Amino acid sequence: MKKLLKGVLGEENLRRVSGRLGGRRSANIKSQKLESEMGMEDSMEDSGGAVMLLPETGLVEFLHNVDEAKEVSLEVHRPVFLMFQEIPGCSVCTDFGKNVLSNEMIRDFIESEFVPCVINNRGTHPVDVEALRMFNEPALNNPVVRFIDDQGNDLIPRKDGVWDALGMLQRMIQAQQAFDAAYKPPMYIRWLVQSLQLEHPLYRHHFETLILTCECYWSGEAVAGAVAGVVSTEAAWMDNSEECVRVVFDTREVSLLELVKQVRDKDPKMGLVPCTRAQETELHRHEYRTLRKRPIAPIKSYKENKYHLKTSGQFTVAQIASLLPQQLARINACIAANEGYVHLLSPTQTLPARTLRTRTLSRRHKQPTNPPQRGEEAETKQEGFEL
Repeated sequence: MKKLLKGVLGEENLRRVSGRLGGRRSANIKSQKLESEMGMEDSMEDSGGAVMLLPETGLVEFLHNVDEAKEVSLEVHRPVFLMFQEIPGCSVCTDFGKNVLSNEMIRDFIESEFVPCVINNRGTHPVDVEALRMFNEPALNNPVVRFIDDQGNDLIPRKDGVWDALGMLQRMIQAQQAFDAAYKPPMYIRWLVQSLQLEHPLYRHHFETLILTCECYWSGEAVAGAVAGVVSTEAAWMDNSEECVRVVFDTREVSLLELVKQVRDKDPKMGLVPCTRAQETELHRHEYRTLRKRPIAPIKSYKENKYHLKTSGQFTVAQIASLLPQQLARINACIAANEGYVHLLSPTQTLPARTLRTRTLSRRHKQPTNPPQRGEEAETKQEGFEL
């Protein structure tokens, strides 16, 4: 976070707020019992400089004083991610740290777009006690995250029981838009929300699958992956050994007909295999010829799927494993078209492979050297769907 603020504030101003970053007072977020058990007094780092991670706070590096957080918020013009958490806490508290705050993309979003601050609702430190009184928060409670401005005002109404990644991300985006009406979340966060919605029963109906037959699934994946609204692509074989691509798309971003038009504009020979009766009816109504075939198996060879990405030499196996399906599809298309793709990655994903291996162990790698600034426009069109 220090490197991030340096880019925003400059070296001189950073010195004035640098003492507030880096978890300098562990007593604010741990009970005395935990401190004595871990042998810590005033540091959350071991003798080698490695960050001591607490299960309740996940991977996020928090400030521990609301007044300091508000001052930093004023300096960097970002809302405060104010978490009231019981430390050490029950399974709800540790699960929130594990399932939400330990997600690297969510961690990146919190640290790069908010000023993170945690208050221990179990602690007796005067700073914690005063914060609980100021915000009328109960002690010994399950996690509650509030979003405030530099004056301490709530940006959106307080809400209990938001302990899942999708619900928390949706509230984070709402808070940012309340803070700045023109705010648009980074692409990796929009895609993370979309991926979580794909598995959620309330949003699953927005997603459909279409099979595209093609002469070469390498080019087929590149063509389909370039379409805004495509969630994933997968190379496969048809039952007659014809090559094809299985495409999952979000109908809120691209309709069936828009998808077909865009891929056919680039490859007119692509065949259309509808996966539902409704798709078949819609395509026939617009005079598209469909095929009554079905894929029998996906391609098992590692390099055959996302061929351009995996053979480019620009990503390690570990880096590829960290990519969302949307990132895989779009970056594969970008590399095939010789286009840039850095704006599609999270701050952690833009770090060199060697750095990724020590990302959670060393504070000096908390942010990339030149992270994108708040409000920086992406190089490609912003894609919109319901958050």
